[in-house]
Amino acid sequence: MQPRNAIACAVTSLCLTINYAHASDVTYAIDTPILSTLANFRDIAGISTLYGGTGYSNSVANDGVMRTGVFYRSSALSSLSAADAATLEALGITSIYDLRTTSEIAAAPDASVAGATDTNINILASTTVTATSSAYTSVAGADAYMTSMYDSFVTDASERSEFAQLLLALAHGDSAALIHCTSGKDRTGWAAVLLESIAGVSSSQIMTDYLATNSYSAATIEAYYEAALTYYSALYGSTVGEQMAEAIKEIYSVNSSWLTSALAEIVSEYGSVTNYLTEGLGLSMADIYVLRAKMVYYNSLPGQASMRGNASAGAALLRNLQNSSLSGNYTAFNYFLQSAIDAGTLDGMENRIGGQIHADALAYLMNQPLAVESAIRDFGSLSTDGKPEHPVWVSVWSDIATASGATGSANSKSEESGILIGTTQRVTPRLTLYAAVGSENQRPESAGATASMDSVQIVGGARYALGAVNSGTFVSGMLMASEGTYDSTRVLGDGLGTATGGSHQWLYSATGMFGKRFQLKSFTITPQIGLRYTQAKIKGFQETGSEVALDMQAIKHDQLTARAMVDLDINDLALGKWTFTPGMTLGFEEALNSPTVTSTGTVEGYSISQIAAYDTRYLGVAALRLAARKGPTSAEIRVSGTAGHHGAASLAGSASLRYMF
Repeated sequence: MQPRNAIACAVTSLCLTINYAHASDVTYAIDTPILSTLANFRDIAGISTLYGGTGYSNSVANDGVMRTGVFYRSSALSSLSAADAATLEALGITSIYDLRTTSEIAAAPDASVAGATDTNINILASTTVTATSSAYTSVAGADAYMTSMYDSFVTDASERSEFAQLLLALAHGDSAALIHCTSGKDRTGWAAVLLESIAGVSSSQIMTDYLATNSYSAATIEAYYEAALTYYSALYGSTVGEQMAEAIKEIYSVNSSWLTSALAEIVSEYGSVTNYLTEGLGLSMADIYVLRAKMVYYNSLPGQASMRGNASAGAALLRNLQNSSLSGNYTAFNYFLQSAIDAGTLDGMENRIGGQIHADALAYLMNQPLAVESAIRDFGSLSTDGKPEHPVWVSVWSDIATASGATGSANSKSEESGILIGTTQRVTPRLTLYAAVGSENQRPESAGATASMDSVQIVGGARYALGAVNSGTFVSGMLMASEGTYDSTRVLGDGLGTATGGSHQWLYSATGMFGKRFQLKSFTITPQIGLRYTQAKIKGFQETGSEVALDMQAIKHDQLTARAMVDLDINDLALGKWTFTPGMTLGFEEALNSPTVTSTGTVEGYSISQIAAYDTRYLGVAALRLAARKGPTSAEIRVSGTAGHHGAASLAGSASLRYMF
């Protein structure tokens, strides 16, 4: 019989009677219960102050903290009581990894834990634990033996293969796991060192946690020492017995030099722990990232502290998703986030993930009435000679709008074009009505995403002169309805794919103006004031094509705008058979309620809101136009621009043709 096995047999009865402190005896942030029949049982996230730790989960690199309740470690479960087994069950431990040899298991099989699967991963890749006799005769011999064991964790290909099997099993698991060997200190200790290294725990803290075995297992170590002292003193006398007892005590303890030697071996053979994991154990970075995400929560992500607006909201969503099923599993999101933490940058994902394009799309949609109004200007009024007129007209326009993103959102722009075909009718000498139908396409872009809105429009309006037709006060109004499809494409990049979505959008708008026309010698000036009310909506939809595709809520916005403008028209200029009328418009609009368009979507139960970059809190409007008329045919070209809040701006060109029947 090996001396180590003899000692184990000799102290079996002592091990059964050793008492440990219960959880109720102490209060600490690491709330892992103390088990009376399971030595060295603890959460690898940290150790209690009672056993030399901080009492809190370990802090890790990059503002991270170890999660509790993920991976536990302990000695063998052979003497586990029913009460302690119930405690393990209550902790949610469903996977138990026994790192012992077959002979160790046969000599002291694990007690069962309800709901848990026990898997043997034989780290030493042998049937039994063997040691030189010198390991049990002196402390120096014990140290030499243990050092060689630790070094073999690095140099022995079979043992590396077994550790790889363990780490892969932990990576693929979906619940709490317990790792143990016989004493829970060497094979288990090395596994814990690897896990803590993956997590980013500092080397000094790893050593502190490793040495905590001497505190957690102090009673067990002392019991082995006393048993060995009695046993070997009886066989060889007190002097030799004391030496052998000290050797046994050393073997059942842990020593910083053993771990230091193994870590030095890693540096010598592989250069770093990461290289040891990937080259020596054959793990991929995906495996490492899954393990790290299971163990670590990052309180802040790279650059998050300096972010604001939509970017800050996007970073917060990325941080929250650490607690979703996308984290700690083999997902594209998990790989992206963990690699971003290593790289120290989110690579702009904080802007792309939130779906700002949807808010921008509605904001630009809200601008449709202004574009339409500019395109059909003057079609609500006719010549004032009292003759019946029945003109039919067509107007086409193109517009590009931009926003600087000064509100904390990404820059955006939108290109749009449209066509309207309509007619204008004089109902009475004072009342003119007009109506038109048409279509418009808008293509917003922001944060690497694009959208397309194809709309069918119906427009109607009226102008009524309260006094003299040529020079006097008047009221005018325009009603507009727009309805169509909405499609979006968000190229997320960094392995997260492309999120696409489709929905339905509509808009209603009503404009009322009051003005007076002053006919002067060389020109006509027409000041106007009024209000416009607009309501737009994009129906809710589910994006597809990415793990972080958003379930978008319906986006709706109502806006009431006060308006003031002045039209200046130069008197007709004759040039051959053509008559030309140049003119310009200056105006100002200001929202009477919040103009900020906000979208909200959810992924994995977490919501994110984004604000549109295009903010029309106020807009300055300027337009130049030139009308040409010959007989029953007239045409007009217009160039207009707006400039507003937080860099909102647009430039539009339009052309119209009118024929008088």
